[in-house]
Amino acid sequence: SASSLWAEKLGSDLEELGFVKSKVDPALFVRRGKPLDGEERGKIECIISTYVDDCLVCVRDEATWEKLIEDMKNQYKDSKVKTFSSDPGPLTHALGMHVIRGDGWIELSHEDAINNLIDEYGVRKMPGKFTPLASTKTPLTKADCPIAYSNEERIMKNKPYRRLIGQLLHISGYTRWDIRYSVCFLARFANNPGKKHWKAAIHILQYLKQTIHLHLRFGKPKNKGYLPLVKVKG
Repeated sequence: SASSLWAEKLGSDLEELGFVKSKVDPALFVRRGKPLDGEERGKIECIISTYVDDCLVCVRDEATWEKLIEDMKNQYKDSKVKTFSSDPGPLTHALGMHVIRGDGWIELSHEDAINNLIDEYGVRKMPGKFTPLASTKTPLTKADCPIAYSNEERIMKNKPYRRLIGQLLHISGYTRWDIRYSVCFLARFANNPGKKHWKAAIHILQYLKQTIHLHLRFGKPKNKGYLPLVKVKG
């Protein structure tokens, strides 16, 4: 595919510039400086995280950034790429996420994306919910899927169920781990969703509306190994 060919091309170009692909994450590349006396490996100078044609770059200092830009210009001097950013500044947005920096911590938020979904699916005037799924004694099953050629099936064909589930999967995989189980559960019925499944998916959006100010924080938590969702003032 085009994406795999591009990934192969980009990886090859970065390796020519001295980057080494991570053995754990094939989309992560690291470049080290020359090792000093007594060092087995040089210190990390630059880290590049790739996502198709988006790259997040982390450098040690401004001189390292300028060297990287010069290397990239030389690498792609014969291509259609004419300009490279010379003033990167701190990372504030990436892949639809808002990145907030604090004293010893970094937060990731999908507030903008959630607001867009709230408007797209008409949830703005609906009441918020306090749990990702409604409490019920009878959980959703395939028995709630519509029968072939029924009126419910015709109605559900006009509902963008798969689109909504896909959008929720993206958010739950990055910043809103609290809805991950619920979204994956509803994804089981994507082939033939019923009215109850659609209602449950909208319920998740209502929950996100209620908890839109929850951010995922990385830092030095009080309890080791715990990465909390923190509430910020809206």
